[in-house]
Amino acid sequence: MRSKIPLIILLILLLVGYFYLPDQIVNPIKSIAGYAASPFEKAASVLSSKSRDFFRGIAEIRNLRDENNDLKQQIADLMDKNSQLMEVKNENGLLKKEIEVNTAGNNFNLLEAVIIGREPASFLQSFTVDQGTDSGVKVGQAVIYQGVLVGKVTAAYKTTSEITLILSSHSIIQAQLQENRTLGIVKGGLQGLYLDNIPLDVPFKSGEMVITSGLGGDLPKGIIIGKVDKLTTPKSEIFQTFSLITPLDFQRLETVFVVR
Repeated sequence: MRSKIPLIILLILLLVGYFYLPDQIVNPIKSIAGYAASPFEKAASVLSSKSRDFFRGIAEIRNLRDENNDLKQQIADLMDKNSQLMEVKNENGLLKKEIEVNTAGNNFNLLEAVIIGREPASFLQSFTVDQGTDSGVKVGQAVIYQGVLVGKVTAAYKTTSEITLILSSHSIIQAQLQENRTLGIVKGGLQGLYLDNIPLDVPFKSGEMVITSGLGGDLPKGIIIGKVDKLTTPKSEIFQTFSLITPLDFQRLETVFVVR
């Protein structure tokens, strides 16, 4: 404690001298003190400036990050809207094509149905659509796409239905050659689509269209099934069999139309 007393007395004398001594004596002391303190003042000024720049940079980074997040959200919203517009455009295009085909040929009452389920084990046998008895769907009704037969309803529930495709081995369609008017039966199977029970005296014509005959009461008459491709009948048979080509890509179907 005694060692600190002279230091305290010195500080008091300096304060008294600072306020009461003449300027001729105090000013040189001030100059010397200011010169001595100048590096510290400069360092403090630089440190203060760097500190302000540092915190200003942090604030700018935070603002840029917020703006970036906002831009990302805007881009995501625009992509979502664009996707929705594309879906609406595709749907309108499908409806337009179906209406054009429908008005150009048969005047069917069509119900749009979206495919919502496919069984992997029976991918080209059947699928499920999002329309059922609440929408007027009944067992036996034809299902088409762009005027071409896809299959028919084999089970109908309140809000969904099961569609058996014409490619299925369980499918049997009463059909006829469009030009020759000869009746036959279209069947599906592992070997594809074919027209059976055609008399031997009927001339084979590759490319002739095959349509539904309307017999049996299930399917309306005149729906396109496919066109004749090849003659596949062994010579020992009493009827001819023609392989058929359908214009539809069943694996890419997303929407179909039920004929009510």
